[in-house]
Amino acid sequence: MNILNFFKKKTKGAAIPGSVQSLFEPAGVLPMAQLAKDKKNVYQSLQLRRINAPRVELEMSKFKAALVMARSVDNPDRRLLLAFYDELTKDAHLTSQLRTAIYTVTQSKFQIQNQTETPQPELHKLFETTWFLKLLEMLCDAEFYGHSLIEFHTENSEIKDVVLIPRNHVCPELGFLAFIPGEKKGITYRDALYDLDLLETNDFLNLGLLEIAAREVIWKTYSRSDWSRASEKFGMPLLAIKTNASSEKEVDKMQDMAENFGSNGYVIIDKNDDVTMNTLSATDNFYKSYLELSNLCDSNISKLINGQTMTADNGSSYAQANVHERILNNYTRARVQKIQNWINDTLFPYMTNVGYKLADNKFVFQDIIDWYADKPEQTELQMPKALKKKLNTINQLYR
Repeated sequence: MNILNFFKKKTKGAAIPGSVQSLFEPAGVLPMAQLAKDKKNVYQSLQLRRINAPRVELEMSKFKAALVMARSVDNPDRRLLLAFYDELTKDAHLTSQLRTAIYTVTQSKFQIQNQTETPQPELHKLFETTWFLKLLEMLCDAEFYGHSLIEFHTENSEIKDVVLIPRNHVCPELGFLAFIPGEKKGITYRDALYDLDLLETNDFLNLGLLEIAAREVIWKTYSRSDWSRASEKFGMPLLAIKTNASSEKEVDKMQDMAENFGSNGYVIIDKNDDVTMNTLSATDNFYKSYLELSNLCDSNISKLINGQTMTADNGSSYAQANVHERILNNYTRARVQKIQNWINDTLFPYMTNVGYKLADNKFVFQDIIDWYADKPEQTELQMPKALKKKLNTINQLYR
């Protein structure tokens, strides 16, 4: 079944949505737009033509050029920026912080509640699936990458899998999905999300936290590269040979012995020659500037992603560690609150459209339930007298 017949079946002969007209050429259907179901009713993913992603060097000037392309008003293009993001995630510390953020969310408990906030265990089972765990990871990634376009594979009115549409095919600013990255053939998907079994996060213009983390990783890369070159020059002991040799042949012989000293472990010299090994002393702390800059970059990355450092690095005291753990919990709660809102506002309506009986129910993370339980609403009688006096004064001024 091709895309044209697919939409005719979906719309039961009605007019095809205008936003989907871009799927068609005058001569017919684009061959790569196979948004259909086969004879076994198994949904096929978008037939996107994959190309090799560009390789980039982590250099500040090139990164700024990628930002200019991504922020272009007339022709936004995130492909080069996404190539930078791929390189950034090879940094061990950044990846560790991203995994900490994602895992704390995916391990969070949740409930499905009805209108009276009564848990619904039978509905909860619908989300104890692999596809939902993958979905949570994709929603977390949207905070770091800025946008996620997610395809749902359904069979017999049931979600079987979710697939992240590769970001280099998507222009979220325009709601456009290119079959080949950088080309103009594709679909404008935003007005036909349900027909295409697509959902997206709402951060269309945001470039994600990796935009900020990129600067720290690039500076750390510079520091590590300089450190490596300094270690190559000054970190190894320097062999110095003083000789009275005057002939070029004797000097060449001494040079050969010096070059082989590292592998052979000895040299044979004349009694009048002098050999010394120049090593760095304990006071030669040239490496500290590189180490401190690298540590500073790691610290800033930790604060950016999870708000603190001590759950990732060594803490100085138990009390401070508890403070930092509470900050991590606050960041996690903010993340799950945002995801919870998206699930209720976007996922549940789509699932209801597919055939799930989720009307009048809501998704709630246990962290949110516990937080509100610990902070009951303060009544007027519980207010401090000084606060009530100030409120009365303000009310009188605005009467």
